Amino acid sequence: MPPKKQSSKAPRAALESIPTNTNLKRPLTNFSEDAPPKKRPIRAMTSKPKTTATIETPPNWAFNLPGIWTIDAKNLVKDLPWLKREYGDNPPPFTMEIKYANNPAHKKIGRQVWATFKWEKYTGCIRFCPGHTYSTSHVQFEEACVLKPGVWAGASPRGIQVWNFRWRAEYEGEGVVGGSDEHETQIEFGEDGDGSLKVAGRIVFGGHKARKFEGVKTEELEGKGNKKGVDGCWKALTDSYAESKHMLCYKIPTDSDSEDDGSPDEIEIDWEQRWKDREEKERKENEAQKQPWPTEMTGEWEIIPRQKFAMNDEDPDAPRWMKIHYEVEAGRRQYYAEFQFGHDWSGIMRFCPKHSDLMKKDKIDVEEFAEACMLKDGVTAGPPPTGVNQWLVKWRGTYDDPELSKYVKRERGPTDVMTTSITFKRGEEGKLVLSGVLVGSCIIVPYKGVRIGETPPRGPNDPSIEELWDSKK
Repeated sequence: MPPKKQSSKAPRAALESIPTNTNLKRPLTNFSEDAPPKKRPIRAMTSKPKTTATIETPPNWAFNLPGIWTIDAKNLVKDLPWLKREYGDNPPPFTMEIKYANNPAHKKIGRQVWATFKWEKYTGCIRFCPGHTYSTSHVQFEEACVLKPGVWAGASPRGIQVWNFRWRAEYEGEGVVGGSDEHETQIEFGEDGDGSLKVAGRIVFGGHKARKFEGVKTEELEGKGNKKGVDGCWKALTDSYAESKHMLCYKIPTDSDSEDDGSPDEIEIDWEQRWKDREEKERKENEAQKQPWPTEMTGEWEIIPRQKFAMNDEDPDAPRWMKIHYEVEAGRRQYYAEFQFGHDWSGIMRFCPKHSDLMKKDKIDVEEFAEACMLKDGVTAGPPPTGVNQWLVKWRGTYDDPELSKYVKRERGPTDVMTTSITFKRGEEGKLVLSGVLVGSCIIVPYKGVRIGETPPRGPNDPSIEELWDSKK
């Protein structure tokens, strides 16, 4: 591995992540072709290679990302004790091959940036989407990987330097690393004064923490590269847990891997029209959020799971409720909620305005979050622009999904690590409704709800939010 390149700019940190389920396996799949003799790594420049037919021609300011990248992986072994014991502070080379899905054969899946990687006995696939700071489901992430016209990696402000990514991999002899794509973290591309390309970011590899890494582009791509396209590689690395539980929930086909074999597409998708439709949907959603609320946000809510296999959806008698309270104590105001989502999920949620200064931070710790939940003067719940209808959420409590292995339950970590969000608006029937996401270990539970009534006022002998919060630690 070349010596570690000192970045001229501090790397962006990751979005907060949830722990990996490494107990689930799938047979190995080999993506690699016979490689030519290893060349001595050289620092690759940003000059553009000769182009052939493309979906969209790269502008002259875009970074030439496709190629071989060498990653400094010293930090990653901190969560992989067997690698730490074997290699110490000199782990084996971590190489990443970035590609663009951008030729006419890719019209079916749309233009995308993706990569394959090899590290020790790990072989995997990475997908990228333009950077953002909010939580997404797997489906939303994969949709965001399809790039809008004019979107390219490049120097800001014309290009995008910060990208979100997820990864999947298999470990030789053990199969697919289960739950690895639950972690959505960030990566930043940059350019040195000599024109060479560099990268810095964070990734969760084997633990609960997002570890920093840096790297440089060392070689240009030669030839076509992997036989499989991004869809084929990604789907081949789907673990059995996700395939049986997550993919089925969203009705995503899992048995139709598409390979980039150069054959013409059977169906051609008008991606430009798809983006127009999405923008129109977002415009209507923004207008709906501005409608006056019929009631306050506080009160009792009926909660409805937005996917199967969640909150005991097969049991009509399972408790699914949320009670939102507003507390004023010693001049400090805040919202919080008690909740019971099915038989297995229960606890306390705290709400922080989504437009708070926390959104500028790379990682939100529990203490900072609790302090930001205290509302500033003039801030209150309500429709925008005068009120707050989108809130960041952390929770503490218990969950006991019967389908999780004992290993995952033991290693799942604290529930207040992940920060998600919740949104309130006036529904179609004139009632106040909500939608949000709850995360625990490798379980993501999207939900919605409707306000059904008031909650009794809390008495002087009832525990405060701080007492309830501490009791769930």
